[in-house]
Amino acid sequence: MTLAGTPAFRPSISVIKALELKSCFDIGFRSFEHLKQAHARLLRLGLCQEIHLLDALLGYYTQFGNTQYSKLIFDRINEHNIYLFPTMIKRLVSNDLFDEAIKYYQSMRSKSLLPNRFTTSFTLKACARIYDYRSGLKIHSLVVKLGFDKNMYVNTSLVSMYSKCGSIYDAHKVFDNMPEKDLRSWNAIISGYLDAGKFSEVLNLFRRFLGNGLKPDGFPLARILCACAELGALELGEGIHRYVNLNGLGKDMALNTSLINMYAKCGCVDKARGIFDQMLKRDVVAWTTMIQGYVANGFAKEAIDMFFEMERENVKPDCNVVVAVVHACTTLGAMNLGERAINSLKWEEVVANLPLGTAVIDMYAKCGNSNSAWKVFKEMKERHCSLDFYNVFPIHEWAC
Repeated sequence: MTLAGTPAFRPSISVIKALELKSCFDIGFRSFEHLKQAHARLLRLGLCQEIHLLDALLGYYTQFGNTQYSKLIFDRINEHNIYLFPTMIKRLVSNDLFDEAIKYYQSMRSKSLLPNRFTTSFTLKACARIYDYRSGLKIHSLVVKLGFDKNMYVNTSLVSMYSKCGSIYDAHKVFDNMPEKDLRSWNAIISGYLDAGKFSEVLNLFRRFLGNGLKPDGFPLARILCACAELGALELGEGIHRYVNLNGLGKDMALNTSLINMYAKCGCVDKARGIFDQMLKRDVVAWTTMIQGYVANGFAKEAIDMFFEMERENVKPDCNVVVAVVHACTTLGAMNLGERAINSLKWEEVVANLPLGTAVIDMYAKCGNSNSAWKVFKEMKERHCSLDFYNVFPIHEWAC
């Protein structure tokens, strides 16, 4: 329909092409080549400075894993817009380019542009991942000035940043001052204390979490079980086990492995084995945890038997499980069985791994094979310059 006396509007070919191109950006691209073709058309139509399309272009290039193209496009923009920096920073963080993300954040600030809450959270994540405490501290200062310190997501990012940077006191201070907390907030502070090895505080926080009437759905229960294991907190560990069973989480391999570890470290080897036997799937970590549990509780024969059972199940061993088996063989004086376990790995792996190589030297020495012990030591010395023979194996123990 047109007004009387006026010609009907007929869009030019370039306008039609531009609209088609915008439609492509809204729908998405099938491949990287498809994206590059659209980018070329964008340049030909003179739309290379349009914010909406540039924002989408940056996002799609990084989505295809090509951040170099994104950076090239961004650096050629005539006037950097506040709407483009968040896209760039988010994509860099998503591609684990944390240094670059922080540099773009600093570039944004140098142009007197202020970040929004999401950009702040992503940049704090970058600081956490590369332990950039100084940059994180500056961002925290701006957070307060901008009033973002009332925002739960920003605060959670601050807790994670301080925790990862080793400042658990600052992390806890931010956490306590948060007006509201969600599961991620609790996860961040508890993970921080776990990483710091402060297991008593972890359990206190977890009890506080439960005391607030919160349910640990999706909570890192495996990490709480780690704290229970380190402190021998069997009662709490059993409570978590009951929760796991009641809420249908019994098929979670990571949780089951953590339960095995907790029970084994609390001396309940039979309970640990019961969980292991009920697991529908077992990876090398589950096998290793059970074998280590046997060794730690003095069940050397059971540990060795389980190792060979693992091999029959076609589970490829790693250095961690072989270390445990070699210790078990040393206890029993079963050098031949120890060598069978060692031969399940490449020799390069054995001598390159300090705990394993040291365990092998110890086994040979205690089983009276000093020549083999010395041979392993010399090969390890080439890779570990600071290795001292008498620290690896005290001289008075050579009388086997």
